[in-house]
Amino acid sequence: MLAAAPSLAPAIAVAWVVLVLLTIVMRARAGIARVIWLVVPAAVWFAPIVAAQLSRGTPFAAFADPGMTAAGHGAARDWLLAAGFPTADPAGWLSFLGPDFPVAQETLVWVVPLFAAPLALLAMAAPATARWRLGSGLVLLTVLGLAGAIGAVGVQVAFSSGDPVALWPGTALSLAWLGACLAAAVTLDVAPLPGPVRVLAGFVAVACVAVLAVPGLTAVARDASALTNGPTSTLPAYVGAEAAGDADVGTLIIAARDDGSVSARIVWGESETLGGQSTLEATDVVVSDDDRSVAELTGDLVSGTGTDAAAQLGEFGLRFVLLADGGELSDAARSTSLEAVTAIDQRDGFARVGQTARGMLWRLDADPEARRGLTTAERATAGGVLTAQAAILLAAVLLSVPTGASRRAARGMPAVLGRGYEEKR
Repeated sequence: MLAAAPSLAPAIAVAWVVLVLLTIVMRARAGIARVIWLVVPAAVWFAPIVAAQLSRGTPFAAFADPGMTAAGHGAARDWLLAAGFPTADPAGWLSFLGPDFPVAQETLVWVVPLFAAPLALLAMAAPATARWRLGSGLVLLTVLGLAGAIGAVGVQVAFSSGDPVALWPGTALSLAWLGACLAAAVTLDVAPLPGPVRVLAGFVAVACVAVLAVPGLTAVARDASALTNGPTSTLPAYVGAEAAGDADVGTLIIAARDDGSVSARIVWGESETLGGQSTLEATDVVVSDDDRSVAELTGDLVSGTGTDAAAQLGEFGLRFVLLADGGELSDAARSTSLEAVTAIDQRDGFARVGQTARGMLWRLDADPEARRGLTTAERATAGGVLTAQAAILLAAVLLSVPTGASRRAARGMPAVLGRGYEEKR
């Protein structure tokens, strides 16, 4: 869970501490070692990135979301986050109904979250049931998720093309929804309610959540899903063919920005990939010598100043230069792109491949130098870290293998959360 959503670390840490304290208070000495062990694999696996962020003076960057960093997810207002919705469009109903719906969208923003009220009421009643310990813990989990979501939108630790990107609140809200659903289930299971009332309450809560899920469940069928089949490559086909099977072929990608400036990044191989994303790179606030050199070289390329640009690109191991096509451009960005095309065309050492689906592409005439690899010290450090992580993973796998005693204990415990220690039946 933490590997997919490091921003959940504070909430999970609090839940773990509470679990340790409860284990001690309830004197479950046989289980204290297991509870303490839960945090060990996560700590070992996160230690390298935490150490790296601490050394750079950016400790909060350890919470950055992994994967591709994208700006502009449009987080919701605080009251919508508290209602369990990560964006300003609650559950996607505004886009689902469209602007022509007879009810104003300003009204729908307040109406749609009300469908979460039945589930919320059932969840809040869980601490008053016979399983009050479990109910209180699940409500605490819900509160931690909501607090994490509200706090996440104000934390900007990663960057996309130079623009700061806030943490995505949806992961914390997923934790809150998990806690709320389980707490509501506890209430429905043991609350002292007549049978028909219990059935009606459960039906209403499930029906309301189902209504909220309609836009998401039908998004693919309506061709409105944010997740679609992507291109086989983010680079031109010419580069893909040249770099097939060779991850050391480098491409400098230049993109004009709306304010007339440019951004630059380097891609190795035939395409950008999820495996090629780095949290350390996305959260880096230190301008290294290589960063400065690439920035200066890019400025020279697009402005027509400087000399031997092709030779400098070759020193970095780069073979191609791509002026990315950004779709709809502002006047300043369009002017910058035209000036960049003219400047690069006039330089020696560049062969113009032509306009591609990804933008204008140039190839260096001379073969570039070999790509820089890891130093001996870096390889030794990486090997030591991987060995330690593999040892912890092996220990975790071995401890998870069921034994005869654990199987007998599992058979003796009811398959209902909380019944074994909170209810005497």
